[in-house]
Amino acid sequence: MQTQDNNELRKNDETEQGLNIGRAVVAWLVAAVLAVTFAALISFEAQAAPFGSMSLDLPVSRDSEFLLLTLAAVAVFAVIFIMWRDFVRQTSRSLRQNGHR
Repeated sequence: MQTQDNNELRKNDETEQGLNIGRAVVAWLVAAVLAVTFAALISFEAQAAPFGSMSLDLPVSRDSEFLLLTLAAVAVFAVIFIMWRDFVRQTSRSLRQNGHR
């Protein structure tokens, strides 16, 4: 009877581990999509002034566009790196809880 209870507890832990990893993957994908969208908006704004004639007449030089794109790329890399690190931590924590080393 106790063996059966232990097996049921292990199945519940494995199911919860799968759900936690699934949530981490979904969060990672959402963050990556948001980061890429942010980078695309930065790039678009660097190329075309918003609101037509109401916009400020500030010319965007190649240097400032390069800086904006570099900043957007760094932001995308930072978000992806942080989400990857969190995913690895979540996976290793789940494996440790199930007795793996």
